[in-house]
Amino acid sequence: MAKRSLFKHSFIMMICALFATTLFAQDPKNISGTLVDADGKSVIQTTVLLLGEDGTEVQRTKTSKKRLGRGGGKFEFKKVMPGSYRLEAKSGDVGVDMPVSVGDDNVKLGDVPLTSSASTDSQASETDTTTSEGPGPNAPEFTP
Repeated sequence: MAKRSLFKHSFIMMICALFATTLFAQDPKNISGTLVDADGKSVIQTTVLLLGEDGTEVQRTKTSKKRLGRGGGKFEFKKVMPGSYRLEAKSGDVGVDMPVSVGDDNVKLGDVPLTSSASTDSQASETDTTTSEGPGPNAPEFTP
């Protein structure tokens, strides 16, 4: 009878240990950083989004104001589960869209620069010369 009781207690202890390691592995972490412009100056009061892999919004926050000589532009997402995300922010004609991976430790991004990637997209569309009006004037003539 004592053997059975010992086996039962050992089995219960193994199950508890398994659940404990699973709980610690899924401990939420924080993501922090500072939005900066091309000159390295902090960008204040800007909305920053944390998006899941499927593009759904996980969290949103605003960058901090400048206070008492301390730099602004800081942001932090709290209690983020481990996984892959995208960080998005836009201020005027500049923005950022970058991947962020959360693992076993808090993620400190440091300075996150806003770039004008939207301007390169508009330049590409301005140089597009295709039309849907048919062949151009130098196209060979086709007679049926």
